[in-house]
Amino acid sequence: MRVRSKSKYEINELLNTPHKAQSGLTFTPFESRWVLRHKSASINLSGAAQIIFPEEVWPYFKLALARYAASHKVASVRAIVESLNFFAASFGSDQNIMDDADFISLKPKLGVNLEYQLSRVRGFFKYWFETGIGGISKDFIDAISQLKLKGNVKGEAVKSHDPYVGAYTPIELQGIAEGLNNAYIDDQISLSSYILAYLHLQRGSRTNQIKNLRVGDFSITQKGAKVKMPRAKQRNVPFRKQFKEYPISKDLYQLIQILKNDSLDEIMRRLPDSEQPLIQQVTDDLLPVFGDWDSFARQLPLIIRAQETSEECHLSEGALQYRLLRVADIINVFSERTGEKMKLTALRFRRTLGTDIHREGGGVGAIAYALDHEDYQNAGVYVETTADVATRLDMKIGKLLAPLAQAFAGVVVRNESEAVRGDDPSSRIRTNAGSESVGTCGNFSFCGSRAPFSCYTCIKFQPWLDAPHEEILSELYEERQAILDATGDETIARQLDRTILAVEDVIQRCEQKRIEVAEVE
Repeated sequence: MRVRSKSKYEINELLNTPHKAQSGLTFTPFESRWVLRHKSASINLSGAAQIIFPEEVWPYFKLALARYAASHKVASVRAIVESLNFFAASFGSDQNIMDDADFISLKPKLGVNLEYQLSRVRGFFKYWFETGIGGISKDFIDAISQLKLKGNVKGEAVKSHDPYVGAYTPIELQGIAEGLNNAYIDDQISLSSYILAYLHLQRGSRTNQIKNLRVGDFSITQKGAKVKMPRAKQRNVPFRKQFKEYPISKDLYQLIQILKNDSLDEIMRRLPDSEQPLIQQVTDDLLPVFGDWDSFARQLPLIIRAQETSEECHLSEGALQYRLLRVADIINVFSERTGEKMKLTALRFRRTLGTDIHREGGGVGAIAYALDHEDYQNAGVYVETTADVATRLDMKIGKLLAPLAQAFAGVVVRNESEAVRGDDPSSRIRTNAGSESVGTCGNFSFCGSRAPFSCYTCIKFQPWLDAPHEEILSELYEERQAILDATGDETIARQLDRTILAVEDVIQRCEQKRIEVAEVE
């Protein structure tokens, strides 16, 4: 699978954008010296390390290291640079650290006492690959991962709450869910892609588990909806021979049933007239959720006879990974921590599920079961991290985070007459008290969401320039505090945070628009 890397122009732009270090200090990655902490010596990036990187890769390395600095101590960042400088000084410019053969050859050259330095650099390279910025290939990572080295540290991205490859925050997760809903409502993503993203969001499963799903794996009873998830990482377990059952939402179950009918239509279109009656014999247990319909249609007579579907009839893991990346591009959701558009990966959703279970009081057993681990070793990483990644939102913090999160998805209009459906009085969105209007709903179908609050994160909402948005914001902050006072549970209170940031965003956009209008007039 080929994943689009950032262009040289995008990399250069990001290198010249201020980044925030773990300490809170800002620095510009393009510069050759970074000061990452008060009263700390700068990190010099003009040293020997540059000679062991291909020239075209060096900017990608600097950007990856800058992102690493956002969640790791200065000592960790400096250690990577010092190890690379040591390799360059010891082995010269003939060594290309990005060539797998050259990298692997360093182990015997370093010896047992120094191979921890190679392990340290490899760990960073894996982090770099996970960021998705480019400049480093999966083939290279796969090759160097085979090398046995001392000093590997498990769960670093989880423990450090890394904003690029670690768990999503509750606000980020709400943003992803709202972005998916808005994109689906607006016909920007298919039902299949919508379901794919929601399976990752709800279940945190590996992509190679999700790719093996069939419609018959989903069920519903009076107790709720469930998915029988195929296991995929266990040794010597054949295709779809072991399963674990997990709860899902009823909405997701219902969407699977709609997708089932769409999939049968896709197969029918590919069948010759003589084989079309066979479609009636395709049971839920034979129908992939994410199918390669060309292969399925071609093999249909054999599938019906054998009452089994081959793995070839399911979309590949790479195809689903690429689709998830495309969804991220379309929904265009920004992180309140970095101000950058978020990448969607199965690994980040898994880390989020484990983190959320721990935050809600679950132990290693519950985490290991949810993530389908064979033992508690990896699950233990989540209970070793005690700091809460989520921001405690108040009026001061909300104003600061709103421009970064970009939670508002609609369009500010000067008045009702500029809005889509502005000539329809029933489209007005009123304040909670109902005394005044704050905007117009551009949706032509019924919506059962909680107006006016939920409107601020909806792509169809058109807030008016001079409407009382501050009144909505004040009510949201009061409701958030009331929930916290009543329950003492920050997790429940956080459900309003993304909406609060969206209203803050609208208020700031209105202020800016008033200035622009005044300048024109």
